[in-house]
Amino acid sequence: MAKPKRRRAKDRKKTGLSSSSLNIALMIGAVTAVVALIAYAAFLTASPLAKRASLDKEGESSGLVAFQAGDFDGAIENLEKAVADDPKDAESHRILGLSYEATGKLAKAYVEYEETLKIDPKQPEVLYNLASINKQANKKKKAIGQLKDALSINPGFLGAKLFLADLYSDTGDKSKAIKLYKEIIDAKPFGNVDDQAKKSLKKLESGG
Repeated sequence: MAKPKRRRAKDRKKTGLSSSSLNIALMIGAVTAVVALIAYAAFLTASPLAKRASLDKEGESSGLVAFQAGDFDGAIENLEKAVADDPKDAESHRILGLSYEATGKLAKAYVEYEETLKIDPKQPEVLYNLASINKQANKKKKAIGQLKDALSINPGFLGAKLFLADLYSDTGDKSKAIKLYKEIIDAKPFGNVDDQAKKSLKKLESGG
């Protein structure tokens, strides 16, 4: 039986050179891919779309800063631009609504709160704000419905529960009002909510 021939050193040398060339080619390919990715990222950053997104966020941020500083007119100016550029930005709509409400533009505030809920329906605080505007317009029944919706999302929202109890009291539904006042007191909240609930409960129970 013939023995297998040994590979000559020359052949091994040739194979080694081929392997090294392959490794170098792979390294060059990897570096080229990385460079291409970096170039693409730079293109995206410099693109008009990226710049517009950056400006949109700047408008929202400037609006928030102005709102927190009590500059409601400045907030409105920036946030109107932000929602025009990005109509699906729920937070910009919400803060714009608060800014409108702070300046007495209740109809515009109402529209912005509704827009907020269309984008993100699970916002009990926005429902509370809508109820507040409806109460001022003497639409107490509608306000009651909105507060009930707010409490269905967050049963622990004691501010909404106190507001609802007050509306029940105003509309003559004293038993429901008393029940809610007691629930608030039993929750042992901090601050004015507890004091207001106790005061209102005492008034109702005394026939006031």
